[in-house]
Amino acid sequence: MSLLDQTTRERMSILFIRNFTIPLTLASLDSSSTHCSICAERFGEYDPNSPDPVADHTRPEWAVRIDMDIYGSGRCHHVFGVRCLHLHLRSPGAWHNKCPMCRDTWFAVFANPVAYMLPMGSVQTEMRTRMEDNDASTRESDTGGRLSSRGRLHRSIGFIQQMLREFDIDDRDAEMRFRVAEAEMALERAWRRLEEAREENGEDA
Repeated sequence: MSLLDQTTRERMSILFIRNFTIPLTLASLDSSSTHCSICAERFGEYDPNSPDPVADHTRPEWAVRIDMDIYGSGRCHHVFGVRCLHLHLRSPGAWHNKCPMCRDTWFAVFANPVAYMLPMGSVQTEMRTRMEDNDASTRESDTGGRLSSRGRLHRSIGFIQQMLREFDIDDRDAEMRFRVAEAEMALERAWRRLEEAREENGEDA
């Protein structure tokens, strides 16, 4: 059973989908990926202006791809229906924090939601300025393109702010500031490793 209560799992699921998945249009899907691997139903078309299928169960769910490359290569990129993914993440089962296909661990489970911030975050001065100057937080296309490494970093920076707000965490506390700074520096190091690897391979960031 999960260490988290149902309300916390619900909120964590929404935050995870918002920050670590990319919605896909039908045209961007492979011919072998037109159905959800959890419920086996055909995906509906992604429409950012339509009601969220997580909230409105009468609407077909669109496809989303897991995107956690900011935390290293070889991470899960499986595709699920957004509603089925939400139900999986908020379930009380022991595997709700792992991919149901490959068992890649998406996040560790702690009784205290503050601990979820440790592998991610943002030192909000120098890093935020650099990211805003780069203006690289937009998606590469509207057809399911992957985010750049800078875009992933900027999105993860936003995640820690959402965590602080969602769980009403006081970031004026000295220990909390230390944890946030520690997480942000670890994230920046991960970003730099990605940049260096891409440069060695002759790829664009």
